Amino acid sequence: MMQRQINLRTLMTLILTAAACLFVASCASRSDSMTGSTLMEHESGALRIRQGYQLFNIPEEEESPLRTRKLAEDSSNANSATPAGNQTLNASGARAALFNPKHKLWNEAAPAVFRARFETSKGAFVIEAHREWAPHGADRFFNLIRTGFFDDSRFFRVRAAYIAQFGVAGDPAVAIKWRDQTMLDDPVRQSNKRGFIAYAMTGPNTRTTQIYVNLADNSRLDGEGFAPIGEVIEGMDVVDKLYSGYGEQSGGGMRAGKQAKLFEEGNAYLDREFPKLDRLLRASIVVDKN
Repeated sequence: MMQRQINLRTLMTLILTAAACLFVASCASRSDSMTGSTLMEHESGALRIRQGYQLFNIPEEEESPLRTRKLAEDSSNANSATPAGNQTLNASGARAALFNPKHKLWNEAAPAVFRARFETSKGAFVIEAHREWAPHGADRFFNLIRTGFFDDSRFFRVRAAYIAQFGVAGDPAVAIKWRDQTMLDDPVRQSNKRGFIAYAMTGPNTRTTQIYVNLADNSRLDGEGFAPIGEVIEGMDVVDKLYSGYGEQSGGGMRAGKQAKLFEEGNAYLDREFPKLDRLLRASIVVDKN
């Protein structure tokens, strides 16, 4: 009799144990299906990701792209610039930086050498910029292009056999944000020869966003501190064709003090008063596919 009671107890224990195992297995199955068959667990100082029947170990010490970028942003070089992230930005990110000159993007360094394509109403040309020539200027130029600053603006100052100038945003709301955002000078390491580009300025440490292309040999400007940041390597014939009939009338240089309307009204003013000016449709960083 006692032996039979023991056997019944053993049988009940086995049944309950089996039921419990089935219940746990069922819950695990549902959990897997709810999380796309991907489970994550922390074991031995590493993050382990199990997908299906495969197991991947990701050591905690391994740098993620986000952490690498954060470390780069926390570091500083001689120019207080950090390596740039993507060479292109999404629309919301570009707009946020465009309206905020203090945005962290403006501290990002340009690549050592980069190319930018400028599409205009006369055709396209390509500029190759070199950071070592003028680090401060190259960094800003690179980031202005990435944020779309130059898009839908005008070549408002073109003087035949001298320069073609651009770099006042077509949207006055953007232009006014950048009018007084000066940067430190760069030493003059290249000459203002035909095809080379540099920033316009009114004196030491007054460069902002206005760029000019030398249409002739203007090496006399070297002694005044105009530091080239790059040169036109394709499409110089396009730059030569930009409308020059208005000369200094359609805004002129920064030193002339006649640019107020450009910042107050933007494209509306220039298109109304100087309709023959050529347009800078868009500028973009040329990404090497190799």
